[in-house]
Amino acid sequence: MKTVDVGSYRISAKTEVENDILINTESSGIYCIQHYITPGFFVGHPQFESQDLAKCRPEILKTKLSTSDNTEEK
Repeated sequence: MKTVDVGSYRISAKTEVENDILINTESSGIYCIQHYITPGFFVGHPQFESQDLAKCRPEILKTKLSTSDNTEEK
């Protein structure tokens, strides 16, 4: 989890190839990005996918970084 200011952010990872995702944040928004690896020739290729808050809310709660469910959409 990371708190950022309102704006546009590029999240990237690189192995044999570089992949990225662009996120445009708004005030009090919660954004979920899934990162996974797909097979490559020598090493895995990084992939990013934006996830719906309803799908990632249970994962956020499992982290125990919050004492309550403050993941309500605003």
